[in-house]
Amino acid sequence: MKRMKLMLLAVVMFFHEALDKFHWRVAVNGIPGFMTPMCLFEMTPEEKTAFDEAKAKAEAAEKELKELKEKQKLLSVPPNPNPTLEDLIAKSKKDSEEQAKIKEINNQLERAVEFNYKIETFAKENKEIVGDEVINIIELSKGRNYDTGIEKANELRSAILNKYFSVQSNIDALRTESFKKKATEFLALTQIKRNELSDEYWELFELSVENIRRDKKQAELVKAENGIETNDFQKKYKEKLAEQANEYYFPGKFKKGA
Repeated sequence: MKRMKLMLLAVVMFFHEALDKFHWRVAVNGIPGFMTPMCLFEMTPEEKTAFDEAKAKAEAAEKELKELKEKQKLLSVPPNPNPTLEDLIAKSKKDSEEQAKIKEINNQLERAVEFNYKIETFAKENKEIVGDEVINIIELSKGRNYDTGIEKANELRSAILNKYFSVQSNIDALRTESFKKKATEFLALTQIKRNELSDEYWELFELSVENIRRDKKQAELVKAENGIETNDFQKKYKEKLAEQANEYYFPGKFKKGA
């Protein structure tokens, strides 16, 4: 497209230059046997200024077009028919890097699709841990338009991480100091960087949620062992134990769930 524009400007320059010469020749010399010098084609000062500006732009465009053609000649140099070992190594390295980039993009896309599909269910199943605010972030994202699935996943992950780790207890649930430090570092990043690196930090969110979930289950089991019923989970747990005991000691005499 740029090349076409430059070529058109060059044509316009040539046309204006030819017309300019013709105008002044007729204005000064006339046309023998037909028209005396009457300066019929003489331009006004404003027209001449505009013409000079257009001519200067056309000349600059012609120069740029010429430079572009020279660059294309350099780029179109045929490959070396007898490459050296160093050339082959460099080409192999470049090809490998390009393949690695393509593979990473495909991996990012796969992770983004999986994340976008599962995140709402995961958040609702762990609502007591992640909180209503994270679920609200997911709902709000549904009203936004994204160019790609990767862009949506990055922005959504970033927003969830930022909100979730703004609570210190969620950072503490990471246990190790290195993970805690990494979560704190994420919060210190700019918005653009958080979006860009959200995929790398997402494992911290999953780890924190899993640790909190295990702690809750462990606490419930301890209370159940001490004879303290805390919720429906404990009641069902005790009922299950009772059913198993009845079936063991009195087989066939008790109906399941009775």
